[in-house]
Amino acid sequence: KKLVQLQFPIQSDISQTKAYRAVVRQGKSASQIAEATGLPLQAPEQLQLFLYDSLAGAIPIILVPHRLDFVTLVQALVHRNEPVTIPDSMGACMVKGYSNWQRITTYRQQWEAHNPHKNSSMDWMLELRKLMSQKHLYQDRFIILSGGPYSGLTATEMGLDSELWHRYSLEIRLAHECTHYFTERILGEARHHIFDELLADYVGMVAATEQYHPQWFLHFLGLENLPH
Repeated sequence: KKLVQLQFPIQSDISQTKAYRAVVRQGKSASQIAEATGLPLQAPEQLQLFLYDSLAGAIPIILVPHRLDFVTLVQALVHRNEPVTIPDSMGACMVKGYSNWQRITTYRQQWEAHNPHKNSSMDWMLELRKLMSQKHLYQDRFIILSGGPYSGLTATEMGLDSELWHRYSLEIRLAHECTHYFTERILGEARHHIFDELLADYVGMVAATEQYHPQWFLHFLGLENLPH
């Protein structure tokens, strides 16, 4: 009910259909829509949802231990249920500007209660236009986090015990993504830039192991065999 993309399967060009757009972009109910057959997952019982107290404030985390489910959720929530390719090295994804129709519905209910004389659809459309300019009132941000090895690297490649590397991977990935969240929310910018990745990996490694490992960073970038 809250994440409406989960009511649709992953399917080519589904985001262009009238039914999909009505639910995802206009907030219509999916109860009578034939295409809304649900989002098949391999291990839905393994999903976890929690709030993480990052340096930039609490942020919701969807933890997805099963790799195929991580790919499916990223396709659904970021790529509008289109079957785009998700690289094996991706282990986390921050969803920004997510339009939460539940928040819009709640806003409308409160607005109607305070404005009983404005009961036409046109009155609401005018108010909705005002709401659209205040994105913080209806848009959310959260992180989809996989439970797999960080940067797609195995414990053997890292020279670590598999259980220990699994724990490190989760801690590094969580702190890494929240560093990007910090730079964007507090400093005003998060870039796909080598310095930002160095910074985020530094924070991740220190959070997990209490120290920075330069060779690990080179592994994460695929540069462990320099100059080759």
